[in-house]
Amino acid sequence: MMGVDSWKQSGKEEHAAGEAEINAAKAKGHAEGTFDRLSGKKDTLVGAFTGDRGQEASGMLLSSLIGILT
Repeated sequence: MMGVDSWKQSGKEEHAAGEAEINAAKAKGHAEGTFDRLSGKKDTLVGAFTGDRGQEASGMLLSSLIGILT
């Protein structure tokens, strides 16, 4: 039954590698979402400060959309 044991071990290793890949992808997506939200907030603040209503609205929209997707 040595073959079965090696298959079990191989399966465990593949599963662990897959879990690590999923977790890394989630972390990357979270970091990108955080950056996008901050970028939207910056646009909102700069637009409000300079009176550029288009930039302000664009920043609000970006922040809202990113918040919904994450």
